[in-house]
Amino acid sequence: MARIKFYENNSEYFRWLLDIIGDNFEGKSYMLLLKHLYSTDYTEEHYMMVPNDSNRYFDAIELRKEGCKCRYGDTVNLLEVMIAIAHHMDDNAYDMVLGEQPNKWFWELIENIELDEYDDEEYNKRNVDHICDTLLYRTYNFDGKGGLFPLKNPGFDQRKVELWYQMETYLLDNYEY
Repeated sequence: MARIKFYENNSEYFRWLLDIIGDNFEGKSYMLLLKHLYSTDYTEEHYMMVPNDSNRYFDAIELRKEGCKCRYGDTVNLLEVMIAIAHHMDDNAYDMVLGEQPNKWFWELIENIELDEYDDEEYNKRNVDHICDTLLYRTYNFDGKGGLFPLKNPGFDQRKVELWYQMETYLLDNYEY
C-alpha cells in the first residue's frame, strides 16, 4: 500500500501557510513555486548532514501543530521549513515599528536562492528542482551563495554550518539589530 504524504490532502493547511507569506511577491504570482516547495520533502537525509539541523525539522512540526488540526504525519516539506526559519528571522530582527513580518523574511529567502525568477509565468520545474536540490544537499558555495544565507565575508564553509548559525550570521552581516 502506497503511503500518502501528510500534505497531499491538506489544502486548508496550505492556505493557512499562504496566509502567513502570501502567494505573490512584487506583483507576481508564485503559486506554482509555492506548491512545488510544499511538495518537496525535507527529510532526515537533508537535516542530518549537519548536526542540529534536525531542529529545523522540529520547527516545521511546531508550525504544523499551530496551523493544522489534523494528524501531523512524519514528513515535513521545504515550504514549512522556510516559513519556520522566516519566523525565527522575524523573532531575531523584530522591528518595533513594522511589527511581525515573517512574509518579508520568507520572500528574502526566496530571493537569496534565486527562486524569485520563477513566478507563474516563468516557472520551470527542472530549474526549481535543481535549486531545491542545491539547497537541500548543501552543494551551494563556500560563502552560502545558492543557499538561504549568502554572506559577504564568511569565516567558515557555510555548507558545514548549522542553518541556525547561518541565519544568525546572515542577520548580523546584513542588518543592524
